[in-house]
Amino acid sequence: METSTSISVLKGLVVLLALIGVMIGFMVCTVKRSKDPGAIQVKWIITIIIVSGLFTFVRGIELFSYAGAFTVPFACMAVGVAMAILWGPHIAAFLASPVTNAISGGDEQIKARPIYSMAQARRKMGKYAEAVELVQAQLERFPADYEGEMLLAAIHVEDLNDINRGEVTVKRICNRPATPPAQVAGALSTLADWQQRYAQNNEMARQALEEISRLLPDSEYDRAARQRVAHLASDQSLLDQHDRPRVVMKEGVKRIGLVKNAPQIAPATPTPADEAMALVERLKKHPDDNEAGERLAHVYAMDFHRADMGIGELERLIARPHQLPKDIARWINAIADIQIKELGNVEAASASLQRIIDLFPKSASADLARSRMHTLKREHRGQEKTAALHLGEYEQRLGLRTGGGDPQRREDDAGRA
Repeated sequence: METSTSISVLKGLVVLLALIGVMIGFMVCTVKRSKDPGAIQVKWIITIIIVSGLFTFVRGIELFSYAGAFTVPFACMAVGVAMAILWGPHIAAFLASPVTNAISGGDEQIKARPIYSMAQARRKMGKYAEAVELVQAQLERFPADYEGEMLLAAIHVEDLNDINRGEVTVKRICNRPATPPAQVAGALSTLADWQQRYAQNNEMARQALEEISRLLPDSEYDRAARQRVAHLASDQSLLDQHDRPRVVMKEGVKRIGLVKNAPQIAPATPTPADEAMALVERLKKHPDDNEAGERLAHVYAMDFHRADMGIGELERLIARPHQLPKDIARWINAIADIQIKELGNVEAASASLQRIIDLFPKSASADLARSRMHTLKREHRGQEKTAALHLGEYEQRLGLRTGGGDPQRREDDAGRA
């Protein structure tokens, strides 16, 4: 008996604590979402006092007596009127909020953001000093804003020809621990663009890209930076963009029609062996160059007819980490091309296309792979060489002979004569 009573008391205590917790959470939520938190706090204090007074009053009288029958309803009515005065406007606003929010847009506060439209307008007008001041004013309100800092650096570099100030801004962004990796890579890539375009300094551009690899190793940004380093233009080509060199024409062969052994005028076309050697040397220098690796695979497979080497080179590209899905799909399609054109193996090509579907099931590349699987046999038939039709040997100039027709018949006619 005592055990059951203890359990019931414990259950009641748990329910009471849960209700108190819910009420406290509701009160805190209403205070936080209110435009005037102080007024809401005062109303909650008054509400607690009134409700506590009502319970104290009710417990002090006998409910089923004549006094309780007359006083308790009036006391509850008074409390209800007080609650209506306190909370009526808030309840009405809550019930009408779907309609009012649809008209006015709601009362939710919009997060403050920096506005650089005025600075960009001043920049387009050529008022760069005013644009810098406006950007700095926004950065004072919103420090460490990436868009504002990069805009400030762009004005210094592109408009004021002060690349050192832009480089300092970019380094400040990258040295900040809270800067996301995408912003670090974007800032350094932009700095590399500035070094090439405005300073014609290929080495500084290379250092900016290598800084991406140092700060973000083994990431997609590292892969993209290495690809770009492999395709950096030479210093001379950057200078030639501004001061184009003169093209000197060689003197041609005079009276070429009278020369017995005419020299070769057209430039010699590089052989597949020369191209493969150049690509191998490039990959030794830049092993992460996807473009050179893809071209080398094509030379191996299509020019040297070494399908195994071409497929191996493509598989090496696919196995590298942080490759883009579209690049992987293109390389697997190239493997399928080799399997169709060089090996004539429709089953292997179909398995390669199924590999794309398994790797990227909900992508456009998977849809294209499914479509191509239905046309593989047609592709294979298109690669087959048409058998040559060999004609028989016939007597030449038959119509000009004196006695046309069968030779045996002509001999018989000659014997009878």
